[in-house]
Amino acid sequence: MKKVYWLAVLFVLFGCQQKQKIAQLEEQKAQLESEYNLLVEESAMKDKFIAEYTETVNEVYSNLERIRKRENLLLRISKDMPESDSASMKQKMLTNIASIDRYIQKSKKRLRALRAKSAKWESQKAALQETIENLQKIIAQKEKDLAAMRAQVEHLNARVAEVEEELENKTEFIKVQEQQLRTGFYIIGTEEELKQKGIIVERGGFLGIHKTKTLAADFSTKDFLTTDITHTEVIPIAGSPKKVELISPHKDGTYNLLQTEENQTVLKITNPEEFWKIRYLVILTRG
Repeated sequence: MKKVYWLAVLFVLFGCQQKQKIAQLEEQKAQLESEYNLLVEESAMKDKFIAEYTETVNEVYSNLERIRKRENLLLRISKDMPESDSASMKQKMLTNIASIDRYIQKSKKRLRALRAKSAKWESQKAALQETIENLQKIIAQKEKDLAAMRAQVEHLNARVAEVEEELENKTEFIKVQEQQLRTGFYIIGTEEELKQKGIIVERGGFLGIHKTKTLAADFSTKDFLTTDITHTEVIPIAGSPKKVELISPHKDGTYNLLQTEENQTVLKITNPEEFWKIRYLVILTRG
């Protein structure tokens, strides 16, 4: 009986030990499976990271090539600037600078993401980090180049503004000059009126006899009317031609004094170019 008892006890103990071993083995198996899954996942992540790394590096190098081409284009635009339309060239420069900036910002974003992921892989970190840092240095230099290009555009804007202002001033000056060249001055009045205004004086003669009326040396033009000499063919004058006299020394044959049906007078200018060589026309009328 005792042997049977102890055999039963041993059997139970053996069974418990076996169960514990089985449990341990199953636990180890589960742990191994978990570690295997982690390794598989890690391997997949590494493969994915390497693929992303390769894609990012290729994209950044591609962006750098695009930037280089844009820089060459900007250089050509700058060289063509003196012979081209400055506003058009400025717009081209701004468009290319914006493209460079987009490539730079896109590359920086991809490199930041890659740098964050590279921290997970310590074994590859040094090599990856060096590559990323070198690329970041290149991007940083490109940003400096971009800043220089923007400064160049600002300088161009300032110069264009100066040129536009100069052109506007010259245009305004030319307009004023053209206006002055087209402007004639004339006044019509009696002898007393013209004398009171200091426009005519009498010279010569003896004891008031045979005096001639001429323009004063320093007469004021404030009472004169203005006219566009390129469009002025006739000037109406009150009174008959016999009572009208031109005091200003306009060349004979450049005008005629004609009587109208209303017994009035018109001064008809027949040779404007010669007539208006004397810009101040003074007409005296007698009552």
